[in-house]
Amino acid sequence: NAFKHVCHINESDSLGVFAQALIKVTDDNYDTQKILKGMLSKNEKRISGHIHIRTTRDIWYSVIAQQVLNSKGKMIGRLISFNDITTIHKLSEELTDKSEKLENMNKGLKAANEEILKHTLTIEELAVTRERNRILSELHDSVGQAYTSNLALARHAETILDNQQEEALKALDEMTYITKDLLNTITYSLNNIKDKIIDRQPLEAALEVLFNAYRNSGLKIDFYSDIKNTGIKYNVRHCIYRICQESITNSLKHGMANVIKVIIETKNGRLLLNITDDGLGCNSIRKGIGLKGIENRALELNGNVDFEPSSQGGGFSVHVEIPLEKEPIV
Repeated sequence: NAFKHVCHINESDSLGVFAQALIKVTDDNYDTQKILKGMLSKNEKRISGHIHIRTTRDIWYSVIAQQVLNSKGKMIGRLISFNDITTIHKLSEELTDKSEKLENMNKGLKAANEEILKHTLTIEELAVTRERNRILSELHDSVGQAYTSNLALARHAETILDNQQEEALKALDEMTYITKDLLNTITYSLNNIKDKIIDRQPLEAALEVLFNAYRNSGLKIDFYSDIKNTGIKYNVRHCIYRICQESITNSLKHGMANVIKVIIETKNGRLLLNITDDGLGCNSIRKGIGLKGIENRALELNGNVDFEPSSQGGGFSVHVEIPLEKEPIV
C-alpha cells in the first residue's frame, strides 16, 4: 500500500513484480541493483543499502532485506524493511554542501594568510631597505660635507700658516668641530635619533649654522628665506637641511663653485627650495648616491626634484618642491 502510488503495485503482486516495478522508479546504480537483486536472492542472508525513488518528491529509503528461518534453519521467507531517510539524507547533503563551502573558505583563508604573510615579509624587507637607505644617505651627506669643508679649511690653513698663525689655528679648530659634529651625526643616524641641530632650532637658524661652516672655508653663500621661524615639522626641516647639505657638497666637490645662492619660499601650501651655484656645470647628469638621496628625501614627503645643469657659462641648479607641513599648535 505504501508503494501503490509510486509504482502502481498491488498487495497481491509477487515480490518479483514489486522488484521490477521499483527498478523503473529508482536510480540505476550499483547500490540499487545490489539491493533489488538481494531482495530476490535465496543465497543472500542479509543485505542492506540505500535506494532513491524518483517521484513527484524525491524519497530516500534505507533498505534491509534478510532471510526468515524456521527452527530447523530453513528459509521460510524474507523480511524487507524500508525506512524513510529523506529528511536525514537532505540534512546530510546540506551538511556535505556546507562542508565543501567551508573547505573552500578554509582554502581561501589559507591562500589569503599566505598572501598576507608574503605582504608582511615584503613590508618588513622594504622597511629594512628604507632604513639602510636612510642611514646611507645620512652618512653620505654628512661625510661629504665634513670632507669638503675640512679639505677647504686645510688648504686655507696651509696658505696662511706662515703669515697668519692665529687665523690658521682658527681654521684647524673649525676642522676639529666639524669632525666632532660628523661623529655625532653618525651616532644619530645609526640610532635613528633626531638631529639636535635641526630638532631644536628653526630651519633658518639650522641652515645658517650649516652655511657658516662652509663660509669659514672661503665659500660665499647667499641665503634668502621667507618662512620666518614658522613651526615647520621636523621631517620637512630635516629634508630641506640635508638637501642643502648635499647640494652644497656637490657644488664644491664636482662643480668647484665659489658662490652659491639658496632661496626658500612658500607658495600655495608648498615649500620651494632653489639652490644655484656658479660651478663648472655639466652636459648630462649621472645620478650617484647624493642626487638619488635628494630625490628620495623629497619623494618620501610627496615632493619632487628637478636638476638643471648648464654647460654654457657653467652652473648647476637644484629645484625642490614639497608640501609645507607644520607642527600642531599646543
